[in-house]
Amino acid sequence: MRKQEQDSWIIYILLIEYVVSINTCERGTSLGELKFGYFLPRSAFTTKYQVSSYQCAIECHLRIHRCKSFNYRRSDLSCQLCEEDSGPGGNNLQPKAGSIHSDIDTWRNLPIEHCNTIHCLRTEKCDSSKQAGENTCVPAECPFAELKLGMTIKPSNETAVGTKARRRSPSNSCDMGYMNVSLKGSNFCFKAYSIVKTFNQAMEICESEKAKLAVITTEDQISDLRPHLPVGWIYVGISDGTKEGTWEGWDGKAVNLTWSPFEPNGGINENCGVINPYGIGVYDASCAWNLYFLCSKF
Repeated sequence: MRKQEQDSWIIYILLIEYVVSINTCERGTSLGELKFGYFLPRSAFTTKYQVSSYQCAIECHLRIHRCKSFNYRRSDLSCQLCEEDSGPGGNNLQPKAGSIHSDIDTWRNLPIEHCNTIHCLRTEKCDSSKQAGENTCVPAECPFAELKLGMTIKPSNETAVGTKARRRSPSNSCDMGYMNVSLKGSNFCFKAYSIVKTFNQAMEICESEKAKLAVITTEDQISDLRPHLPVGWIYVGISDGTKEGTWEGWDGKAVNLTWSPFEPNGGINENCGVINPYGIGVYDASCAWNLYFLCSKF
């Protein structure tokens, strides 16, 4: 067989395999429908790293009361769990090269047994290791939940291998659970929490992970972070609690802020900075409110 004919056959076989794989995904018997080249913006409430798309679907299904779909990127094995689905005709989706989106209701026969029929609260997930009839709903997204329950965290072989590979790559050098985000050319490690805490409680949790409450001050920074943020108000590491009207970061240095229109407007009652994925710029808020928060490592 001439080389040109051989190359043509190889391309033909690969094309057939690709079509078969797409049809298999869309049949929904064991996998779900995967929409390549699309993602759902501003709906993610947590991000998992170093997992396969199949494991991503399981993570979503364990939170079936809250998770309606997920975004997945094979380049960094990241999984964003979303509170919305793709919408009628996929009108909630946006094109994005390298991304995959899937609605969880297209997945069938996931191997999580009794969790298929358990609907936990929005702040919980089903623990598939429990037996049917036990208290299967456990806190989700809390960094200390497993320790409080007396459980141990044993990473799978895939996770361990993925972690080693990531540590060798400077572009993905964040600790487990933190995402690498480029803010106007500079890389930072962020972790967005979808549990709610007061400002001081949020700072304590960040510091317990050897991190800080993220100092976010401009609309450009918020724009870069927006796809990774939970939907709701989010504490960032700025405050004018020391001197009214003088806004500082956690290190005591004054910051120049891009305020949202008509902000700040809370006076002495609102001394902490917050952002919102649907808003523009920074807002002032009460430090006693229970809000989401964003930790960062440098």
